[in-house]
Amino acid sequence: GLEELDHADVLLHIVDIATPGFVERIQAVEQVLEDLELNKKKRITVFNKSDGVDDETWLENLCRQYRAVPISALNRATLHPFADRLADAMNPS
Repeated sequence: GLEELDHADVLLHIVDIATPGFVERIQAVEQVLEDLELNKKKRITVFNKSDGVDDETWLENLCRQYRAVPISALNRATLHPFADRLADAMNPS
């Protein structure tokens, strides 16, 4: 259940950006995390299905806005930045 999130070192928020309404879903998840007092926990926002986005500039701006990393199962090269971000988040600081 959600109570297990309290024991996690890092939360991964996977967002399907190819589906309309993803901004509202991001906000809903952020509200739940705040309600559970988990909003201070390390979190990585991952924009999945980035291959479905035609406008690279829009995607880059969106990633900056949400401090997100884009990934696509169709492009293995996108997994390296995600793995780097995860490794950074797992290092104690």
